Amino acid sequence: MSANTLRQFRARPKRLNPKEYEAAKDAYLKKLEAVARFADSDSNREDRVRKGSEDAFYFARTYLSHYFETPSQAEYHPEIVAACQIEEQPQTITGPRGGAKSTI
Repeated sequence: MSANTLRQFRARPKRLNPKEYEAAKDAYLKKLEAVARFADSDSNREDRVRKGSEDAFYFARTYLSHYFETPSQAEYHPEIVAACQIEEQPQTITGPRGGAKSTI
C-alpha cells in the first residue's frame, strides 16, 4: 500500500455544512426506506423471490431501486446481464460513460 493511500485512509472525513449534511442525511434515509420496505410477513414474498431469481432486472428494480432513477434501461443492459451469468468465464464490459455499467 502506498504512502498516499495510507494518508487517504487516515484522513478525517470532510466536515459538512448544514445544507450538505441535510442532503446527505436525506439521501441515506431514502436508501434505508428502499431496503426496509419488505417485511418477512409480506404476503407477496414468495412471488417476489421467485421472480427475482428468474429475472435480474426485476431483482434490481425491486431490491436495489435506490440505484435506478429512471424506469428505462440502456439497450445493452440485457447483454451485460447475460454475459455476467456465464460462470467461470471472465468478462470485460465496456460502454459509454454514465451508462450504469457498474449499477447493473
